[in-house]
Amino acid sequence: MSVTENDSADSADTADEAEGLPQGASIKVQLGRRGHAGTSWDEIGWQTLPNGVEVSQYKIGDPDDITAPAVFNVFFPPQCRIEPHFHDCDYSEFLLEGSQQVSGHWYHAGDIRIAKAGQVYGPLIAGPEGVRVIVIFKDGRWPARPIGSSDGSTLNVEMLTERFS
Repeated sequence: MSVTENDSADSADTADEAEGLPQGASIKVQLGRRGHAGTSWDEIGWQTLPNGVEVSQYKIGDPDDITAPAVFNVFFPPQCRIEPHFHDCDYSEFLLEGSQQVSGHWYHAGDIRIAKAGQVYGPLIAGPEGVRVIVIFKDGRWPARPIGSSDGSTLNVEMLTERFS
């Protein structure tokens, strides 16, 4: 049996075992059995926030490891505004589609933003076509923290941490 055929057989078996388990369990089962996992953003699942932002997330390695890097796929709809904030860990953001203005500077598909923990930025304003990004946070300290008089309402931190922590 080739590696590809073996992976397909193992994937089918793992999917059967993981059926009915909570989000992330399928990845955890696959990692436990084979040391690697295959999935898709749709299989992981999406959450639509009140401001129309669509987000999905997984952790690199053990889904229960709070020190593991977290990878987010996020779509911000056209003209969506996210208030100034910061994160307690380093991160990098890759713009896949569209454009966004961050702290007055425009970024476009193909651009990369890199930030140190504690660096304040924003507002973030999605361009007229919206923007899709992949964000990789160094560890589990990814939840955004509002600054100054910001009330945190555009960050939706409670919903995100409930779903992805």
